Amino acid sequence: MITFVVSIVALVLGYIFYGALVEKIFGVNKDRQTPASRNKTVLILYLCRCGKFS
Repeated sequence: MITFVVSIVALVLGYIFYGALVEKIFGVNKDRQTPASRNKTVLILYLCRCGKFS
């Protein structure tokens, strides 16, 4: 049980510190679009061809 608790604590601490490190190195640009929002039509066309929206 102690191993489980320690692993959860390590996971949470890693999430917090690694996220801060990545943000400091790469920076955050809120005006930049994500690939998912830029390529919406490509995804919809792909899903239509596969029969997902028929």
